[in-house]
Parts: sequence; structure tokens; C-alpha cells
Amino acid sequence: MRFLLVALCSASTALALCGQSPCRTGDTVRTVRPVRTVQLLQSGKYAYTQESLDDVIDIDAGVLVSPLSADEQAQIRSIVLDEFKNDPAKIAKVLPQVHRVAEVFRSGAAMDRAFMRESDWELSIKLAPTDPFVARWLALAKRHAPLVAQSDSFVVTQRAIDAFFLSSDCVAALAGQPRSTSESHLAHAERRWLATQFLYGYTDLRATALEEIKQKVHAPADVQPEARTLENAGMQFINTMNTYMSHFAAIGGLSYKGQTTAQGINFATRKFMGQGP
Repeated sequence: MRFLLVALCSASTALALCGQSPCRTGDTVRTVRPVRTVQLLQSGKYAYTQESLDDVIDIDAGVLVSPLSADEQAQIRSIVLDEFKNDPAKIAKVLPQVHRVAEVFRSGAAMDRAFMRESDWELSIKLAPTDPFVARWLALAKRHAPLVAQSDSFVVTQRAIDAFFLSSDCVAALAGQPRSTSESHLAHAERRWLATQFLYGYTDLRATALEEIKQKVHAPADVQPEARTLENAGMQFINTMNTYMSHFAAIGGLSYKGQTTAQGINFATRKFMGQGP
């Protein structure tokens, strides 16, 4: 259930961190709401109030990192009320935890909110196949904030991508270096992957690339830098070959196209292997 998911996020992440996180800066926006005890639903001795709905809406806005439209809020209201009707006793039991989670998203530390945001997404992906309430929320969330990537164990949001780039830019700034080019690498990922495959397609180049991989990659942390290095080499190889072919074709005419392809590859291969022209 969606309520139990939020409570689980609370138990496993933010409540353990609240008040202890060193990361006190961030994008906290304090939502000031009047205290409302208007009952939306009553089932025996259990009641669901407008205040509890406000908590859920603030949590969801915090997870999605942007305000919810009136239509989205209406959909969330429908989900939580249906969930309450399904098992009022269970929902009533976790409402205090849900309220504490809402308070973290309203005014908690940035690190606490980040942990909770990531856990909420990941748990939603895990539970959605078997929980109709979580599935309904996840469909709404994906429409509001489409995911960059997901698997059974992780979720990549646009916010995560932005944080990745900012982390690299911070290191570059502290080192007095130009900003990271990760953005262009990501934007041109397909061509860079194809250029790398081009290297693997020729025996001599593949042997050189594999030898470099064996020499430089000894731990998981080594994989990403080496992958980018090979992509750069592949792009340089393609550019060198194309430049040579263009010059050769300009001299010899279009009839030399087939011949220039082979010679361009040979020329680029020698350059790649450090053998000169």
C-alpha cells in the first residue's frame, strides 16, 4: 500500500537521520498550512482528515520536487481515500509516521529528503506490480516526472542526472579546471558508443583497446573513466579517418571512394596505435 510504503521510507531512512545530517542547506520550502480537522472519511472509530491528505500531497510534491497540479492532487486524493476504505485500521496506524515524513519534506535537512525521495521511488517500483494503489501513484508520478532509467533495484531521475553533473562541476571548480563535459558525453552517447564499437571491430585496434582495459581497470570505480577514454579514442579515430578520406577524395575524385575508405582506416589505425602517418 502507498501509506505503508511512505511509512517504510520513514523507518528506514529519514527518521534515523533527522536532526543528525550535516547537510542543512538545500531546496527546503516550508509549507505553512492551517490546522484542519475536517473529516473526509469515517469508518467505525477510524477517521481520515484533510490534514492527513495535506501530508500526503506535501510528501508527493517533495518526492517529485515540484508542485502538483489541481488535477494531480485530485488523483492523489482518490488514491488515498480508496486505500483508506480498503483497510482503515492499517492506514490509521501509520498516519503519525506519514505526518513525520511530511514534516521532513516541509522543513527537514536536504540529505534526509534526498534519502527519502530515492527510497520512495525505488520502493514504488518494487511494489507497483503487486499493489494497485502504489501502481496508480507510480503512473501519476511518471507522468509528472518521467524517469531517465529504471530497473528492479534502482531509479534514475532527472534530478539524479543534474546532481551527477553538479558533483563533477564542483570538483572541476575546486581544481581550477573547466567544467565537466559529461553533458555532451551523455547527449552524444549513441555516436560515442558506435565509435567505441568501431575500435572493437578491427583486430589490431581491439587488441590495443583490450590491453589498455587490462592495464587500467582493476576495480568498479575504474570502469567509467576508461569507458569515456575509449569513447574519446573512438571519436578521434572516426574523425581522423573521415578527415583523411575527405582530403583523399578531394584530390582523387569520387571514383576513389572505396579505396579511400580502406586507406582511411589504415591511416587512422596507425595514428591510434601511435605509429604516425
